[in-house]
Amino acid sequence: MRSAHLVLIIVPVATALVPCPIALRCQACARSAGQSVVATEAESTVTLSAAAGREAVFQGDESWSVLDVRMSAEYRLEGHIEGSVSLPSMSWEHGFFLPLDYVAIVQEQEYELNAPMLLACANGERSAAACETLRAAGFTRAFALEGGIAAWEDE
Repeated sequence: MRSAHLVLIIVPVATALVPCPIALRCQACARSAGQSVVATEAESTVTLSAAAGREAVFQGDESWSVLDVRMSAEYRLEGHIEGSVSLPSMSWEHGFFLPLDYVAIVQEQEYELNAPMLLACANGERSAAACETLRAAGFTRAFALEGGIAAWEDE
């Protein structure tokens, strides 16, 4: 009788590429993989430029929440938008980035479905994916910061 062998290849974390956990179904991952994106109105991520985001958050009549979807260490070490809240959309476990149930995280913080919120990350990709997830769950006023914190700082 032949025995089966399992071969485990360990790749150093610093050079490992972690594939999209939802297999390129989100627009941000499709764009970064060079795929064309055709989205229906219900699937589309609504983004705000840094200028529009600043105006809405700091000068508008409504109270906006700014959710930073980056890892907590990024939030602490790389700076963040004044008044923002760190609510990571991924966790780092056993050398891999793992997606979190972002809808549950936002609901746990008791944000209302119609509350205006701006989601931010380093360059706009993670916040776009988190925004798509929230909009699909009924958070109709979730917006992703186009270009992320980098664009915000350049503004």
